[in-house]
Amino acid sequence: MTKVLFLTKDKKFYYDDGKIKEVKNIKDLNGVEIRFARAMLVYDTDLPLSYFVEELGNVTIGNYTLSQLTQLLYFRNSIVFVDHEKKKIQIFLEKKEIIELPYSSLDFLRYYFAKIGRILLESVSFDYFEALSDSEINKSIFTNKTFSQVSTTMSRPNFNSLRRKLINNIINVLSFGRKQMKST
Repeated sequence: MTKVLFLTKDKKFYYDDGKIKEVKNIKDLNGVEIRFARAMLVYDTDLPLSYFVEELGNVTIGNYTLSQLTQLLYFRNSIVFVDHEKKKIQIFLEKKEIIELPYSSLDFLRYYFAKIGRILLESVSFDYFEALSDSEINKSIFTNKTFSQVSTTMSRPNFNSLRRKLINNIINVLSFGRKQMKST
């Protein structure tokens, strides 16, 4: 069973064993892989999607021709995720299908994905996450609904202090994990 939560600066996308949805919050993170992401950089051109299919449809990208890839992506919901650290491109499709494309095709795919649309994400480095301002981190982790619910049972200054400690703990854990990975 595959469960992945994609966290961007302002949205959360959830892939739960073949179901794709944008979520506001998740109650159970048991067995969920969390990936920090941002919107994928794509290059739009004046060429229509039909050009890619008609003129370049036989071009092979991994195990798929461009025509086959178009059939998979155009008629189904999907999340495209480029993992720069692992150097791979994963496409999470509805109905429990995950396909991988070679990282070397990314430059071309940035033009192609601009025509396909869908949820297009790419990984962000830990440095990018660390560089976010406190208010941006607060927005990405705590929703207004969460803030309003907690603040009714706790004074606002105490909650702000607790929230800051929690954010610092998350950053410290991620930083510690990153330092361990570098040392091994």
